Amino acid sequence: MDRYEGFHEFVRSRQQSLMRTAYLLTGNAHLAEDLLQTVLPRVASHWTKLAKGGNPEAYARRALVNQSISWRRRRHVELQGAELPELGQSHDEATVRRLALRHALAQLTPKQRHPRGGVPMRTLREDLRALGADAPEVDLAERALRGARRRRATRLAAVAAAVVCVIAAGTAVLIQQVRPQPPIVLTPPETRALPLPARGVGPVEQAYQPRCRPTSSGGCRTLPWRIVTRGGDTYEIPSGPGPVSVTADGRRIAYYSGEHHAIVVRDLASGKTWTSPLTQPEEDFAAEYALRLSPSGLRFIVSGWGGEREPNKLVDVVKGTVSELERGWWPVSVSDGDGPVVLARPYDSATRVRLLGHDPITLREFTYDFSALAPDGRTLARLGKVVDPDREPRVRGDGTIVTFDAITGGGERRTAVSGIPEGLVPARLGGWLSATEVVLLASREQPRGGPSSMVYAVDVRTGRARELFSPRADGIYVVPGLVR
Repeated sequence: MDRYEGFHEFVRSRQQSLMRTAYLLTGNAHLAEDLLQTVLPRVASHWTKLAKGGNPEAYARRALVNQSISWRRRRHVELQGAELPELGQSHDEATVRRLALRHALAQLTPKQRHPRGGVPMRTLREDLRALGADAPEVDLAERALRGARRRRATRLAAVAAAVVCVIAAGTAVLIQQVRPQPPIVLTPPETRALPLPARGVGPVEQAYQPRCRPTSSGGCRTLPWRIVTRGGDTYEIPSGPGPVSVTADGRRIAYYSGEHHAIVVRDLASGKTWTSPLTQPEEDFAAEYALRLSPSGLRFIVSGWGGEREPNKLVDVVKGTVSELERGWWPVSVSDGDGPVVLARPYDSATRVRLLGHDPITLREFTYDFSALAPDGRTLARLGKVVDPDREPRVRGDGTIVTFDAITGGGERRTAVSGIPEGLVPARLGGWLSATEVVLLASREQPRGGPSSMVYAVDVRTGRARELFSPRADGIYVVPGLVR
């Protein structure tokens, strides 16, 4: 029996109501969504007990209040009018609603709180209903389950590591009573990866290749690529030495097959595969390379540079055609069918962008960091850069995202990115989740505590970022649709 049975239905039916409570506590739509996404994984972690005899909605509302208070305490801001109930107090719905309403009223001015001179409560109620109707269409249930599963896996891994440490320490003591031995170096437990099933695999959240593992002979054993689904499952894929890529929707993967000496595209749900009409030796991938997929994965550009061969080919798997592209131009975006293809060529202080079939445009910035082509077929986004010849590196990000017309070069709009924690900076862009939201990878400038990178969705109109997931830190990783 699924330990989370009924959780999806609970979130679908009560998401808007819980969102209104979160908004009462934060006064901000983005913070409300963050608050709800923080709390739902905790509800999922206790779902078995709550589903049997608890009150999931009351528990969730109580957790929203507690988390909101915790956030404000960490920021050293006094939470006016909201008190954390004692552990012995009831946490029924009426209590939590009263706390949330008291906090919301505390944010109003005295004039606004006055029934004659302020805004009637009817308006607040209507605003909350409007907020619920406009709440983002996201699957918070699936995100919450992923978070609950990851925390559970982390706890199990920590317990396993602790047991290994205790056993190893005890063994070391016994051995050292006989003769001294070199110190034991413990390797953290690896995530278990199953072979990729023939069919029935859900969409991919990310792909990664773990760092090579030392061998007894002093060498390093290369490990196969793995994919992690949005549901938290991890599988090994039968890839060769070349590139691995994932379509923007996560439903198809592409990889180099040593058996076929070609790129193979695989639909994860049906198990159907397509083999590229372009045969390539492994030497094509001996240096740097890129594999840029169309949304369906059946049209792509494969490029390589730095080796003896430097392929730059546009491949259409459906038509069975291979077109040679000019060397020196690297792939930014590929559309399906006869749709547009975008290439870029950076120079010392400028970058040329070319949408095939149109004249190139010149950007007065050096950059590799572009998004895929937007759904309108002509808008691109790039990360803003500044050049300082007296600093290293000379080219640095300025924390903005810039949209522009890939055909004319006009219509440039620069927006500061917000909502990313201090220490993380925008590093790469990817595919578009909608007409206004693009995927962004943020990485840490200096090694310190916290995640080394995080994937966000950024609204190019406002610059507001919302967190999606954290990539694996162990080895090379691929985010679906990321341009790199």
